[in-house]
Amino acid sequence: MTTRTEFLSRIRTEVGKTPGLFSARTAPCPSDPRAVSETIKRELAERWPQALERFQLEFERVAGVSRARTTCGGSWPGTRPSWAPISWTR
Repeated sequence: MTTRTEFLSRIRTEVGKTPGLFSARTAPCPSDPRAVSETIKRELAERWPQALERFQLEFERVAGVSRARTTCGGSWPGTRPSWAPISWTR
């Protein structure tokens, strides 16, 4: 059985073998956040049906249950979707 000192010594030895921490940086803030936001909205509006279909597939893949609605208030994000999550299956 090893002592606490030996155990911590082995950990220090193993940690000492690594090259160290990588340099992590935050992403730079956009110079015009409103323009970036509008671009993202426009791109999402262009491919909204595909994005919704992919989300439904991923949602059902993780055991979510969705159902289609007979009416749709709109096809833009933030409006009533053409489907609604019901529950997670267990």
